[in-house]
Formats: sequence, C-alpha cells, structure tokens
Amino acid sequence: MKARDLQLPLDTQKIIALIAVRRCGKTSILYNMINKLSHTIDKTKILFLNFEDERLDLSDEHTRDREVKGLLQACKHFKPNRGCYSDL
Repeated sequence: MKARDLQLPLDTQKIIALIAVRRCGKTSILYNMINKLSHTIDKTKILFLNFEDERLDLSDEHTRDREVKGLLQACKHFKPNRGCYSDL
C-alpha cells in the first residue's frame, strides 16, 4: 500500500469516522492506521467493521444493534487473541 499524506489521530479515545467520495482510498487509509496501531496496542482492542458487507442486516436501528453486538461476541469467541480488524 502506498503511504498517504493524511494523518489520523491514533492517540484518541474517540471513534474516528473517515468520510469521503467512493474509491478514493478510505479503506487503505484505515488498514494503514490499523497496521500502525497494531504495533503499539493490543490487537484485541482494534475493531474494523465494513458496513457495506451484504451479510449485515442494517435495515433498522434494533436489527443493526443486534448485528453489531453479535459480531463483537463472535469476534471475541473465535479470535480471542487476534482482534477483529479484518472484514467480518
């Protein structure tokens, strides 16, 4: 992957949303950020969710909450020592 000039804050306790036009490299930027983070913090504390994944039912707020909670539980169960930083 090509390094980008964009620098995202890695030392924040806040959720970071990266919003831009389609196919401009947002996912690559996030993967680079995950890679940097994985050198300094426990990988089990990193979560990457692709909300464009067709397997997710995001039709309403309650279903979306249930889907995300289910993904988090599955991630902790199946990847307890690796984290959840790949497309689920």
